[in-house]
Amino acid sequence: MNQQQMFQLFAQRMNLSPEEAAALQSGDYERAFAGRMRGDPMLMSIVSMMQKNRAEAPPQPETAASGSSPRLLDDEIENLQDALQAARTMLRYLAQVLGACRCWGKNRNCARCHGRGAPGFQASSDPQTFVSWLLPGLHALGYQIAPMAQPTASYSEHSAKEE
Repeated sequence: MNQQQMFQLFAQRMNLSPEEAAALQSGDYERAFAGRMRGDPMLMSIVSMMQKNRAEAPPQPETAASGSSPRLLDDEIENLQDALQAARTMLRYLAQVLGACRCWGKNRNCARCHGRGAPGFQASSDPQTFVSWLLPGLHALGYQIAPMAQPTASYSEHSAKEE
């Protein structure tokens, strides 16, 4: 089985649209999986890093005898692992600041939130940073932040009552 046949089989098994398959084959991972990753910031970050690493990597000739792509070098693997760890660390920090669970509410089996850990699930670990991040965007939309006289129930308590 040649590389093109393997790719076609892969695209069929993954149920890729013709547009996704063409984007994937051209190496545009972000465009190829954009629709499938919308709600998963970790996956979006990983794919973005893969795209960046591919763009920065010097072209390497394929070996005609084996027909396979060259293997990643150990330092490239280490760089990808470092980038993945940095992305995980940043997502955990963002989750804390935005009051989300580490799974961002994407895991119904999560022991912490049972899939309800979206931003606002719990109090922010750093309210000043939270406000400083959101304030410019809110101002651009014509909104202001004003402290409440008496804090009400948290977002997660409201959403739990609605269910």
